[in-house]
Amino acid sequence: MGDPKEAEIAHATTGTEHIDRAVWMKVLPGAGELVVERGEVGPLAGSAEERDKSQGSGAPGRATFVGMLIIEDYLLLVLDDVTGKPVGDSSYLQQIAGGALLVELALLGRVDLAGDGSGWRSGRVVVRDQSPTGRSLLDDALIVVKSREGSKPKNLVDTLARTKPADAALDDLVARGLLRREDGRILGIFPTTRWPAADSRHEGELRGTLARVLLDGGAPDERTGALVAILAATRQAGRVMAAGAPLTASERRAVDHRAKGLAEGSWAAGATRAYVEEITAATTAAITTTAVIAGATA
Repeated sequence: MGDPKEAEIAHATTGTEHIDRAVWMKVLPGAGELVVERGEVGPLAGSAEERDKSQGSGAPGRATFVGMLIIEDYLLLVLDDVTGKPVGDSSYLQQIAGGALLVELALLGRVDLAGDGSGWRSGRVVVRDQSPTGRSLLDDALIVVKSREGSKPKNLVDTLARTKPADAALDDLVARGLLRREDGRILGIFPTTRWPAADSRHEGELRGTLARVLLDGGAPDERTGALVAILAATRQAGRVMAAGAPLTASERRAVDHRAKGLAEGSWAAGATRAYVEEITAATTAAITTTAVIAGATA
């Protein structure tokens, strides 16, 4: 299916210490699942804690990532803290994760929608900056986007979904001590995995932020607005807020209505909001297509 596209070796540095971290990545296209192959060459200097603190470092003037990813926040919200099971349908988490990564990359200035006179067809996803973000999940997604540059948003959501980004995000949340992974079997035969909370402090702060926006009428910042837009697109806002505090059916509908209104409002600059609207619409379309295919083959 063609030669793998190999990224250039990148070196990450902190303010006081060079991390000899030669990273190679390859995009391996195939008829079935798209695989992002990634590895590290040479030792990583410093402790794991020191390396965590270095996340988000990068070239001067370039936005790099610090903190939680939008998809990580989304997963913490939709997973029940006790049972470790999603509060809604989990069939489409990979598509949702793909869309969330595209949104995150836009907020960091790495990708955008092509306009007239750009050399690409208008409305297609293009890469503006290939520099590392500081998070491997985002960097892997950026490589995939670059390999499919000029694609329609929906096609990129589907492509990223095949790399299983939700699985990678869940593994990262376990590694960072926010979730626990519990593997088991139903009737002793069918494998199942649950993700109960291990540390709910960040989720509690996140729910407080969402309550101020969705229940109290506060204005969201850009990143919270993007998260609300994804919750609105997946119709999870009311369900998620009800999981954190008792809400009546009418209150849940009011939260969904508020989330939808915010997603369509002026929570971000025009270009950013337009991009997020395109990606969330593409995510919804990808989810719908997956549901139709699943129904036809059931």
